[in-house]
Amino acid sequence: MRIHRISLRNVKGVAERTLDFPQTGVTVIEGPNEVGKSTFLEALDRLLEPKAKASSKAASIVNLQPVGHDVGPFVEAEMTVGQHRLVFAKRWLRQPMTTLHVLSPVPEQLTGEAAQQRMDAIMDASVDRPLLDALRFAQSGSSGPIHLGDSAVLAAALDGAAGADLHSTGSGDLLGAVEAEYRRYYTASTGKPAGDFRAAIVAAHETQDAVVDADRGVSEAAATLRKRDEAAAAHQGAKDLVPTLEKAWRVAESVAERASRLREQEQRAAQRVSTAELTTRAAEKAVLMRQGLVENAAQRAEAAALLTIQAEATKRREQELGAALAEATGVSDQARSACTSAQDAADEAAMVAQQLQLQAEVASLEDRMKAADEASEGLAQHQRQLAEAVVTPTVWRDLEHHQQQLAIADAAVEAGSTSVAVHALQDGQHVQHDGHSQILSRGEPGVQVSAARESELIINGCVRISVTPHADAVQRAERRDRILSQLRNALKDVNAADMQQAQLLHEVHQRARENVARSERDLAVALSGNTLSQLRIFLQERRCAVTDGALGLSARGSCDEAVRRVERDEADQAVHLAAALQSKLRPLRKAKDGAEDEVRRVRDLHAASEKASGVAHSQQEAACAEAKRAQERIDSERDATSDEDLACAVAQARAAEQVVATDYRLVKEAVLAADLVDADEQLVRAFNGLKQAQVEQERLGNVLQHLNGQLEITAGEGRQETYERAVQTFEEAQRVLSSVDRRARAARQLHLTLQRHRERAHASYVAPYAQEIERLGRSLYGESFGITVSPDLVMTHRHLHGA
Repeated sequence: MRIHRISLRNVKGVAERTLDFPQTGVTVIEGPNEVGKSTFLEALDRLLEPKAKASSKAASIVNLQPVGHDVGPFVEAEMTVGQHRLVFAKRWLRQPMTTLHVLSPVPEQLTGEAAQQRMDAIMDASVDRPLLDALRFAQSGSSGPIHLGDSAVLAAALDGAAGADLHSTGSGDLLGAVEAEYRRYYTASTGKPAGDFRAAIVAAHETQDAVVDADRGVSEAAATLRKRDEAAAAHQGAKDLVPTLEKAWRVAESVAERASRLREQEQRAAQRVSTAELTTRAAEKAVLMRQGLVENAAQRAEAAALLTIQAEATKRREQELGAALAEATGVSDQARSACTSAQDAADEAAMVAQQLQLQAEVASLEDRMKAADEASEGLAQHQRQLAEAVVTPTVWRDLEHHQQQLAIADAAVEAGSTSVAVHALQDGQHVQHDGHSQILSRGEPGVQVSAARESELIINGCVRISVTPHADAVQRAERRDRILSQLRNALKDVNAADMQQAQLLHEVHQRARENVARSERDLAVALSGNTLSQLRIFLQERRCAVTDGALGLSARGSCDEAVRRVERDEADQAVHLAAALQSKLRPLRKAKDGAEDEVRRVRDLHAASEKASGVAHSQQEAACAEAKRAQERIDSERDATSDEDLACAVAQARAAEQVVATDYRLVKEAVLAADLVDADEQLVRAFNGLKQAQVEQERLGNVLQHLNGQLEITAGEGRQETYERAVQTFEEAQRVLSSVDRRARAARQLHLTLQRHRERAHASYVAPYAQEIERLGRSLYGESFGITVSPDLVMTHRHLHGA
């Protein structure tokens, strides 16, 4: 395989580039790191990799796409592979495509999957892929051992070198022919049956299944014939049973008709008995109603007498409760008068105590107001001082930060700058440095010049020395100057000449903050959660309340002194006095409440007694009227029918009831003798048996008809002939399988024999292979070079200089 040209577009960091390779010589790709040299080799690998199809989205394909660009990587290569000169190209991820242009010997143009398959076929026929993988080398690639055991070219060469090859002139590749014959019957990886051998096995199994299916069809037809014969016999038996059951049903029907007539006679007799019983009950009910009316009239007369006695008793109770109510009212009036006097005294003391409390609260508010005003004035003064102190903690931290940065920059300038020292070897040497002149004498300190910036030395007016610092030293010096300028500007903003004065200003700010915090705490204590305006409003309201209270007491004649300052102790004594009067008031109020409760209780009892007396009188009048009406009703009923007539009607009804009961008993005995229940059950059983026999006959007829239809269909299928043909086909398949099995076992035996011979040959040329590699290696590394080769031709170790 020879590569003529590789073109990349949108592959990793390569936007678009083409490499043309000369026909002869070695091509070396040279350039800085990360310009895409190894990208060409990686792109060629993806182009020729069979698994890296244009539709693939594997990680190795996604890695070809440029970072941050949604484009499709494109790779095209012009190559000569075997006898084919071709151009093969792929584009992945965006609008995937695969194209193959075969230029010679026969022009072809293919796209898509067809192009991929054609390219894979050309590569497999002309390129030893394991050898190609061993020859290529990628930058930062794996340095592990190279596996060449699968290389067909190397294997053929080693076979020939060891005299163990299976090739001879004119006979072709024996091992390849045996391998091809083995692959006709077995798979390469698992050794399972394949090709003609597998087809013969599958055909034998399929024909065996066909024989089983055909045998099952013949068995099903025989079973259907047996079922048809059984169904025909059962249908004829059911058909013969129907006339017998019809005759039994008619006999049971005539017996049931006679039983029905007896049942009707029994029902009529039962109705007559029921009518007689109703007549007797009506006569007895009339007698009982007459007795009830008599008893009701006696009860109502007795109730009227009892209610008369109760009405007289409730009247006497009403008079007694009236006298008790008058006495309780007098006691209640006396208790109310005593309670009113004590209440007035207690109210007077409470007003005085309230007035003194208001005066004490005014004194407390005045003290708080004074303390709040003083704290407010102090707070305003300290806040002004705090506003004047401009060096806040934030500003001070910035200044310290600038100072620290300046120290760091000075150290960096000093550490990174070269210092030049000029000393006089004779007296009277004139030195001029950056415009400053100086006379140096022998033994005196010389001129120290730092190489942090450009400087100029002039010695005795005849020698000029220019000091040029390194670029890094200049940058560090410039940075130190910028930081120094920032520090000076920051000090200027706070009106400070240096950091010491800025620190004093910062301490002034700190003291002002502490004074403001202390004043705020004092003001918060004085205000106690209120504002100054609220405190003034409270004080004004309490003063007005004190004035109003003093006027009220003066009007009542209880307080003659003017409004004055009262302390909290005096107010508390007045409160205790008012509480003592209130304590004396409680028993009097309790006695008054008890007397009023007694009045209400007696009044309620008197009202209830009055109501009960009225109700008793009304009930007594109503009872007397009811007793009179009951007696009048009894008299009216007796005028219509006397008690003797009602008793005679009851006796006549009972006699008639006994006569119809005797007739009913005789009819009942006749019904029991006829056994009507058994006749009904026989009729039902005969009817159900007949219907069941008719249904069974119809069902068996349908089954018989269905089985006859199945037999007709089966007879037309020719299942016996199908079974015989299936047996013949199975026997033929068995003969074919036996023949193929013999050939397959012979090919397998030959294949195993040649493989064992090949393995022995491989074992014999591992040593010559290692020797030849060592011979080539010693031409580069010397006579100490050596290698270790595994049985599968992998170089596992290298030995050089005893290591």
